[in-house]
Amino acid sequence: MSNTFAEGYALEEASLGGIPPNRIAMIANTLHTDIIGGTELGWCTVLSTQIGMFAGQQVWDYCRSSLINPDWSLTRIRFWQFRGCQCPL
Repeated sequence: MSNTFAEGYALEEASLGGIPPNRIAMIANTLHTDIIGGTELGWCTVLSTQIGMFAGQQVWDYCRSSLINPDWSLTRIRFWQFRGCQCPL
């Protein structure tokens, strides 16, 4: 993980008020930044397979060839609710 990403992830983790790393989930659509970063910090990782760079691709071929595997996957994030705000993605 690059220092830039490490600093960003450290800021995110610090903002969560002491939640244990294994209770934090990195939900992402990229393997080589978000999934690796989350894994290195001990976070759970969730790969969204039908949005962003993997839309229309054979995502599991990329996972096999890169040896980067998320803990879970979902096809897409349709709606996210955060602190009372409803934000469509």
